[in-house]
Amino acid sequence: MPNSRITPARARRLLRDATAVLPDVREPDESRAGHAPGAGHVAPAALARWGAASLDVVDGVRDRAARGLPVRTARGAAGTVI
Repeated sequence: MPNSRITPARARRLLRDATAVLPDVREPDESRAGHAPGAGHVAPAALARWGAASLDVVDGVRDRAARGLPVRTARGAAGTVI
């Protein structure tokens, strides 16, 4: 499956239906600083090693934070986007 861009609404449906997981495919310091609730960090190089395809959520974590939606640290505290 080639990389594709999906809307946040489609991402929510996939997560709700348990047909997808929400990886945070950014550098470790970026993910630690803040990510969407429920997201788990995956190193960008790992996707290639696993042969996995990725979906780019249009207006991802930066847009989420700009709209005032929660961004959390790995410990569940309020996070930031760097």
